[in-house]
Amino acid sequence: FGNEGYNKLVFQYADKNIDLSYGSTPGTYDGKQWRLLDNFFIDMGRNLQAEGVISYTEADSSGASKNAGTPDGSKWLSAGIRPVYSFTKIFSLAAEIGFDQIDPELPGAKTTRLTKFTIAPQISAGTGYWARPTLRAFATFADWNEKGAVLPNDARYNTKTSGWSYGVQAEAWW
Repeated sequence: FGNEGYNKLVFQYADKNIDLSYGSTPGTYDGKQWRLLDNFFIDMGRNLQAEGVISYTEADSSGASKNAGTPDGSKWLSAGIRPVYSFTKIFSLAAEIGFDQIDPELPGAKTTRLTKFTIAPQISAGTGYWARPTLRAFATFADWNEKGAVLPNDARYNTKTSGWSYGVQAEAWW
């Protein structure tokens, strides 16, 4: 992976104790979940670095509340990469491309898909991908299928299948 980098393959398994992930009362959820993910970081030398992830999750929520319309589980595929190019010791440009697909296990339910692209100029206290604190402005364009149109909890997006979001983020680690 160039000068520096890593590749981490992770397997996670949860049994019964994932109540809070589903908004359940602790101790009442009898579901299971597993996830396989690959997270990597590549230093391509000079001024370009990137981090990426691909993950696959299966959740069995058949032990959860049997309310009408509650899925018995889901399958979730997610992938993304964020390259960062440093122009100076403190200024860099990050971009991010991501994709998510969720298949609920519910009769008649449809697959939800979302693809997004973000561009983010940023100022950091130092050089490199991991330099913090960082202040960034961002613009994100997201595109989702018709099934996904009901998911944004914002009236501006409820009937649409794409949209923009803008903002400023501050990130610090200690």
